[in-house]
Amino acid sequence: MGMVDRGRREALVLFALMVTAVLVFGIVTVLNGDEVAGQTSTTRILEPMPTQPDVRWKVDAASLFGSEFTSAGVHVEVATDDIVLVRASPIALGKPGALLALDPDTGRPRWETPRIGWDNGCAMSRDGRLGCTRLLRERGAVVKRITFIGPHTGADEATATIQTAGSSTITRAGDGFVVLTRKIENIAVPEELSDSVRLRVVAGVEEPRDEQVTITRFDSQGRQNWTVRPPINQDRLVVSDAGNLFAVGDWSGGGVTVYRLDTGESLFSAHSRTDDDGHAALTSVVLHPAGFVASSSRPGDYRVEFFDSHGGTTGELAGWRVVPGSFNNPATTVDGDRLSLTSGAAVGIASIRDHALRWETRTSGTQLELMSERYAATQSDDYSHGSPGSQTWTLFDAQTGDQQGQFTVGFGQGFIGFDGTRALFDGEPEADQRPNLPSLTSFDAKTGTQVWRLPPPSPTTRWQVMAGDGTVPTAHR
Repeated sequence: MGMVDRGRREALVLFALMVTAVLVFGIVTVLNGDEVAGQTSTTRILEPMPTQPDVRWKVDAASLFGSEFTSAGVHVEVATDDIVLVRASPIALGKPGALLALDPDTGRPRWETPRIGWDNGCAMSRDGRLGCTRLLRERGAVVKRITFIGPHTGADEATATIQTAGSSTITRAGDGFVVLTRKIENIAVPEELSDSVRLRVVAGVEEPRDEQVTITRFDSQGRQNWTVRPPINQDRLVVSDAGNLFAVGDWSGGGVTVYRLDTGESLFSAHSRTDDDGHAALTSVVLHPAGFVASSSRPGDYRVEFFDSHGGTTGELAGWRVVPGSFNNPATTVDGDRLSLTSGAAVGIASIRDHALRWETRTSGTQLELMSERYAATQSDDYSHGSPGSQTWTLFDAQTGDQQGQFTVGFGQGFIGFDGTRALFDGEPEADQRPNLPSLTSFDAKTGTQVWRLPPPSPTTRWQVMAGDGTVPTAHR
């Protein structure tokens, strides 16, 4: 994939949020990167930072939303090349929150006034429409309302309703959205709560109950396209805009289902299975622009199967399986041609287009992360440096398999992103817990040397990594 036009913010931007305890205190700091890199790997690519980044802009909650939001929780909800959507959430129950779109280059408000109300999660569609969810009571019943908002005005443009009470997530899905809803009995409507209410634990559950989620797709104009109900306990959603696909998996049981994004048609489904020792046999899928691949972790049955975007089989590769996603998420996406695989004794890179292994290397672990079209990385626990939680990262040329740089990070450091040349980690290496002091450290992929270290903007900062397409990738810890 070629370089992206600098006019589009397709790479990730780093946001620093100043927090007190676990609550955001209300300052958003945006760091500058340099040129923008393309996106072709499972690791989302940050804006390149060859030198220690500086502050692009800084704002606080009181100046954005008013004095009543001085101590509110603040985080970045959506980041695109046009807007940065910031949310303020009051500490007290029964108080409305606020949303405001800012200019990504200056931090100045793009809306005339903040949007005060009860919006919950928000996402930005590929064609630039903003969608937000909220709970409300309609004719005595609690329902889920989806509001379609003008991104440059903050005004409502359309609404839709899901007749299910429960928690939900809204995710970009091409020129529209998918809303995943978990039904919850007797759920409270936030605006009906009083600020005098105090939360308390009334019961504890050791094992979560089986549940079936509902997934509904809307176009960006608010029209409902379809609704599906995946198999029981499949609730981990991954969307591939480029492949017109989405997948829903069960991280604990190993089941996963792949659907077409435009129609909701089921193309592939693997139910939970156990191996001979009674452990869950995880089925992993990877969505890509031309279709998807699937494989099982069942010993003795390693095989990668290749499918087109309509679910037709196009080939297979025996003796290998897909490297599971973060936290054993059964579904991941890639935008390029390369695929990370493991045989148990080795890891390697395969070509999706050719269904062929490009290279392999012996390793003590089973994880190989495709960092970019240029680099792949393995991680292994290292007990020789005095800290049982230290980890050694080894980088490889993604095309040839030749080893590149190697470096060790401490238990207190967590990987948050890759800028095409450098791996970034937050935290202090000697800390015995995470999160801790949020310094940033970068390591060069080719040499393994430390390039720069950024001290914490404040002792209570936390970092938020945002994608320029409006999605929110998960930072690895």
